[in-house]
Amino acid sequence: MNWNSASKTTEYFGGCGSRVRSAEEPSVPLRLCGAQFRQPACPYARPKLSLGPMPKRLYIETYGCQMNVADSELLFGILGRAGYLRTDNPGEADVVLINTCAVRENAEQRVIGRLGELQRDRRPDGVLGVVGCMAQRLGPQLLEQPGRVDLVVGPDAYRNLPELLTLAASGRRVSDTEFRSWEHYEDVPAVRVPGPTAFVTVQRGCDYKCTFCIVP
Repeated sequence: MNWNSASKTTEYFGGCGSRVRSAEEPSVPLRLCGAQFRQPACPYARPKLSLGPMPKRLYIETYGCQMNVADSELLFGILGRAGYLRTDNPGEADVVLINTCAVRENAEQRVIGRLGELQRDRRPDGVLGVVGCMAQRLGPQLLEQPGRVDLVVGPDAYRNLPELLTLAASGRRVSDTEFRSWEHYEDVPAVRVPGPTAFVTVQRGCDYKCTFCIVP
C-alpha cells in the first residue's frame, strides 16, 4: 500500500474539530510498523518565545503638598514610558525615589531619616534617589548623607530620569538640579490613581502663595 498516495488527510486537534489537508500541504515523514507515511505539519504549533529583559519596578514615596503629589504622578508617567512598572513595596523595587518638599525643615529631616530606613531595606543592585524641591535646594550635598543616595534630581530635570537612572544603576552617583524655566512637561501624561478627583498643574515652582499651602 502506498501511504503517500492519499489525496487528503483529516487531522484532529484536541477535540476542537478537524481540518482537511490537500496533498500539497507540508508534511513530516513518520515510520510505523516498518511502513513510512507522511503526517501533516501542525499549522498551530506554538512559536518559541523570545524572553526579553524583565521590566524594572519603581517605587515613589511622596512628601509635601498637592503639587508634590501631582509631580509623583508625572514621574510615573515619564518612567512608565521608559518601561518601569509601579510597585507599592520598596523592598522589591529596582528604583526607589523620594519626592520631597523644601518648605519646612521638619519635612527635610523626616526625609533624611527615611533615607536611612530605605537604605537598609534596599535591594543590593537597586537605585535610591531623591527628587523634587529638597533635591533642588540641597543638590549634590544629598549625595554625602550617611544614607547612601545614588541620584539627586530637581523638578526641572524629570525628563532626564531614564538616562540618569541608567547611569546610577551602573554605579555612578549623579545629580541634575539645573533650572529649566521653559520645562512644563506638557507632552507627558500623568499616571493618576483612579478616583473622583485629580490634580491639574497650573504653575510650576513655589511662590509661597498657594491657597492650600501651610506656609502663608
